[in-house]
Amino acid sequence: MARQESATVMERSNCWFNVTTVISWVFFSVFMLTQPWLANWANNKVGSFRDKHTLYNITKGVHFSMDKFSESYGRCTIPAAQYVCTDGSNFTELALKYRPNHPFACGCGEGFLGEGLCPRTSYGHTLSDFVSTAPALGAMLGFAIFPLMGTRQLMNSMITQYDPPALLGLLLYGSLNVFQINFIFWGICSICIYPLAHAVLTLTFLSSFIVFALTVLFMFHQHEKKMELEQKVIFGGAIVALFAIVLGAIPRIFLVVDEKTFKPIFSNLNNGGFGSYAFWFGEVVGLSVFFGLYPLVFLSKFIDGEATWHTRIDGSIDGKLMEVDEASDEEIE
Repeated sequence: MARQESATVMERSNCWFNVTTVISWVFFSVFMLTQPWLANWANNKVGSFRDKHTLYNITKGVHFSMDKFSESYGRCTIPAAQYVCTDGSNFTELALKYRPNHPFACGCGEGFLGEGLCPRTSYGHTLSDFVSTAPALGAMLGFAIFPLMGTRQLMNSMITQYDPPALLGLLLYGSLNVFQINFIFWGICSICIYPLAHAVLTLTFLSSFIVFALTVLFMFHQHEKKMELEQKVIFGGAIVALFAIVLGAIPRIFLVVDEKTFKPIFSNLNNGGFGSYAFWFGEVVGLSVFFGLYPLVFLSKFIDGEATWHTRIDGSIDGKLMEVDEASDEEIE
C-alpha cells in the first residue's frame, strides 16, 4: 500500500513537472522569437503612458493636502533626435510613423522591451538589448526555470545510459554547470549597468553551450549502437542550435576584423535587413532549441509511446523505486 501511494505521488509529481516544463518552453520560445514585433507593439502602446505620483502632506496631524502630478517611470523618454540607429535609419521618421503620440525612443532599460524600431548596437539587434528591461528579463528567466531543470535531468539520463569516460562526463556536466552559472550572472549584470561584464558573460555562456553541444555530438559519435529516437532528437537539436549561434556571430566577427585591421575587409551586415537581426536570431534560436531539449525528447517519446505524462523521461515512474521493487521481487522468488 505504501509503495502504491508513493508511486501515485511520483506520478503526480512527474505529470506536473512534464506539463509545466513543456508549457514554459513554449512560452519561452514564443517570447524569444517574437521580440522585435513584441517590442514595437508593447513600446508603442506604453510609450506615452503616465503614472500619477501622489504626494500626501500632513502637518502635525491637522493640515492635510493631497497633490497629484504626472511623471514617467521606466517609459520611453529619449528624444527622437538624440537616438542613433546603427543601421543608418532615421529614428525621428520612425518615431513619427509608429509612435506619433509620443515620438520618443526607449533608452536602455526603458519600455516593456528594449527599443525595437532600430538597433542601437553596432552589429544589429541583440537579445541583451531586448531583455534590458525588468519585464523582459523577468519573462525570459522565469520561463527558462523549468526547461533548465529538464536539461539537467536529460543530462543525468544520458550519463546513466551511455556511461561516458571520466573526461567526457566532466565536459558534459561541467559545461552545463558553467552555462547555468554564467546565465545567472548574465541576468544580474544588465547591459545597461555593467556592459563589459555583460559582454564577457555573453561570450562565456554561449561558449559553454557550444562545448556542451559538441560533447553531446561526440558522445553519440562514439556510441556504436544504432541511434535511438532520443539520440536523433538531441543530435538534431544540437546541430540546429550550434549552426544558429555560429551564423548569428558572423556580423560581429566581421566588425571585429574590420576594427582590428582598420580596413573595410568585410561589409557591415547591419544595414536594416536580415543582417541587422542575425546576431539576435542566432542567440534566440540557439537558446530556444537548447532549453527545448528535454521537452522535445519527452514529446517525441510520448508520441512514440515510450513515455507518458506521469513518467520520467526514461519511461519509469521512479528509477530507484523500480530497482528496489525488482530486488524485492527477486528475494521473494
